[in-house]
Amino acid sequence: MTKQEAINFITSLPDHTKVHVVVKETESLKASEVMALLGISRPTLCHYVKKGLITIDSNYTGKQYRYNKDSVLALLNK
Repeated sequence: MTKQEAINFITSLPDHTKVHVVVKETESLKASEVMALLGISRPTLCHYVKKGLITIDSNYTGKQYRYNKDSVLALLNK
Protein backbone atom coordinates (compact mmCIF):
# COMPACT_ATOMS: atom_id res chain seq x y z
CA MET A 1 0.00 0.00 0.00
CA THR A 2 1.42 3.38 -0.94
CA LYS A 3 1.16 6.58 1.06
CA GLN A 4 -1.49 7.93 -1.33
CA GLU A 5 -3.75 4.92 -0.73
CA ALA A 6 -3.98 5.17 3.05
CA ILE A 7 -4.03 7.59 5.92
CA ASN A 8 -2.36 6.51 9.14
CA PHE A 9 -2.99 8.21 12.43
CA ILE A 10 -3.03 7.60 16.15
CA THR A 11 -6.02 8.67 18.19
CA SER A 12 -7.32 8.16 21.70
CA LEU A 13 -10.51 6.48 22.82
CA PRO A 14 -12.58 8.12 25.58
CA ASP A 15 -10.69 6.03 28.15
CA HIS A 16 -7.39 7.46 26.76
CA THR A 17 -6.36 4.17 25.15
CA LYS A 18 -4.15 4.92 22.15
CA VAL A 19 -5.34 3.39 18.88
CA HIS A 20 -3.47 3.25 15.58
CA VAL A 21 -5.87 3.60 12.67
CA VAL A 22 -5.20 2.94 8.99
CA VAL A 23 -7.88 4.18 6.60
CA LYS A 24 -7.77 3.17 2.97
CA GLU A 25 -8.94 6.16 0.94
CA THR A 26 -10.22 3.96 -1.87
CA GLU A 27 -12.66 2.17 0.45
CA SER A 28 -14.16 5.16 2.27
CA LEU A 29 -16.58 7.84 1.15
CA LYS A 30 -17.51 11.24 2.54
CA ALA A 31 -21.12 11.84 3.57
CA SER A 32 -21.63 14.15 0.59
CA GLU A 33 -20.38 11.43 -1.76
CA VAL A 34 -22.72 8.83 -0.23
CA MET A 35 -25.72 11.16 -0.39
CA ALA A 36 -25.03 12.05 -4.03
CA LEU A 37 -24.45 8.44 -5.03
CA LEU A 38 -27.64 7.17 -3.38
CA GLY A 39 -29.71 10.31 -3.96
CA ILE A 40 -30.57 10.62 -0.27
CA SER A 41 -30.64 13.35 2.38
CA ARG A 42 -28.45 13.55 5.49
CA PRO A 43 -31.29 12.37 7.79
CA THR A 44 -31.78 9.34 5.54
CA LEU A 45 -28.04 8.63 5.64
CA CYS A 46 -28.16 8.76 9.46
CA HIS A 47 -31.16 6.41 9.43
CA TYR A 48 -29.32 3.92 7.19
CA VAL A 49 -26.32 3.99 9.53
CA LYS A 50 -28.52 3.40 12.60
CA LYS A 51 -30.20 0.46 10.86
CA GLY A 52 -26.80 -1.00 9.93
CA LEU A 53 -27.31 -0.68 6.18
CA ILE A 54 -24.24 1.57 5.84
CA THR A 55 -21.20 1.19 8.05
CA ILE A 56 -18.84 3.88 9.28
CA ASP A 57 -15.15 3.24 8.62
CA SER A 58 -13.70 5.92 10.85
CA ASN A 59 -14.07 9.31 12.47
CA TYR A 60 -11.14 11.51 11.41
CA THR A 61 -11.59 14.66 13.47
CA GLY A 62 -14.55 13.99 15.67
CA LYS A 63 -16.66 15.84 13.12
CA GLN A 64 -16.25 14.06 9.79
CA TYR A 65 -17.18 10.42 9.32
CA ARG A 66 -16.06 8.23 6.43
CA TYR A 67 -18.44 5.56 5.18
CA ASN A 68 -17.58 2.06 3.98
CA LYS A 69 -17.70 2.05 0.19
CA ASP A 70 -18.68 -1.63 -0.01
CA SER A 71 -21.71 -1.15 2.24
CA VAL A 72 -22.83 1.85 0.16
CA LEU A 73 -22.44 -0.06 -3.11
CA ALA A 74 -24.31 -3.05 -1.67
CA LEU A 75 -27.22 -0.76 -0.78
CA LEU A 76 -27.08 0.84 -4.22
CA ASN A 77 -27.31 -2.55 -5.90
CA LYS A 78 -30.40 -3.68 -3.91
